[in-house]
Amino acid sequence: MPELPEVEIVRRTLEPHLLGRSIVAAEAVWPKSLVASEAAMAAFNAGQNWKALSLKRRGKLLLLELADAKNNLVKLIMAFHLKMTGQVLIKPEGEKPGRHTRVVLDLLDENGLQTRLFFDDMRKFGFCRIMLPEELGQWNFWKSLGPEPLEITPGDFVKCFCKPGAGKEKDCKPELLGGKIKNLLMDQRIVAGVGNIYADEALFRAGVRPDTPASAVGLARLEKLCKAVQDVLELGIAAGGSSIRDYLDANGKAGAFQEEFQVYGRKGKPCPKCGAALEHMKLAGRSTVFCPVCQK
Repeated sequence: MPELPEVEIVRRTLEPHLLGRSIVAAEAVWPKSLVASEAAMAAFNAGQNWKALSLKRRGKLLLLELADAKNNLVKLIMAFHLKMTGQVLIKPEGEKPGRHTRVVLDLLDENGLQTRLFFDDMRKFGFCRIMLPEELGQWNFWKSLGPEPLEITPGDFVKCFCKPGAGKEKDCKPELLGGKIKNLLMDQRIVAGVGNIYADEALFRAGVRPDTPASAVGLARLEKLCKAVQDVLELGIAAGGSSIRDYLDANGKAGAFQEEFQVYGRKGKPCPKCGAALEHMKLAGRSTVFCPVCQK
């Protein structure tokens, strides 16, 4: 599943192909992949040559802001959620949709050059959601998202897990008591953008065993975990993301961070720090690899 680094790389590689372009046609090859209220769809269909103003990321979401031909005011937002196998790819004019293409946008630049944006999704879990600007803030998924991990301070990261003013481990937020730290780290309502890969890697770097109850991690180790999360996300972005199965950037290029994994997917192999055999467990149905010696 694409996580924050992969979605950020898609944003960066997609942006030069989108900004300033007009959307001159749209096709929902798989209708269920294109979601919109009646008002938003009516507005989209009523407009012509929607202009791409900006491309942003929030957690694992891509947000494309559109203006109509008359001005540069945001009138619509297209939110792409890649889920497990989603890809957003730029293709040349005339390229036919592939087997897994769900949504197609035809783009036109100021020089008359046409390109196509394909939203491909083998598993069909992802979606493109068209919204009026006021609908974004009303979207329950959007309202539930936690803070951005690359923007949060260690103190605020601790507050995601602990009550304000907490000074002891038992001051974990009551609703999180008993929750295992890895499961909570992947909960998009607590921190937005971290998934299975980067949770494993961050917990290893912080020396925290993934099945440790959040209430037992302690404030100092939570601050250390914040730094580890930020470090692995930055490393993932610098390497172009992790390509294990389906992930490609907007130009169709694979990432390389999988070559730098220290624990994820390395069950039974030696720990890069101590040499002990890495162990495996299931947490919330997700494969989890850790070092029994370095992580406590």
